[in-house]
Amino acid sequence: MAATCPMDQLFDLDFALSFDLDLALITPVQNTSSATISGVSSFIADLPTVSSNNVGVCMICMEEFGVKDCAKRMSCSHVYHAPCISSWLSECNSCPLCRCRIYMP
Repeated sequence: MAATCPMDQLFDLDFALSFDLDLALITPVQNTSSATISGVSSFIADLPTVSSNNVGVCMICMEEFGVKDCAKRMSCSHVYHAPCISSWLSECNSCPLCRCRIYMP
């Protein structure tokens, strides 16, 4: 039987049922040499610092932003504690929430 709807041609039920989202989200661990870590540190330093008022919760450590906390806004507009996002980016090259790829020099 031929597909009559364009969606039928684009959607593969077998693939959807066998797709492993956890496996797809795993990012290979990058080399954490001192050059990489210093590159991440300078990248984090260049991110805009935002007021921690009304920012909410850092989704990496799941803690609220304190009055004196350094909140950094990523290019995708998600906000994290500077040490949290620094640790994350030393292992992965994407935003923890939206998986937007982060390109560091």
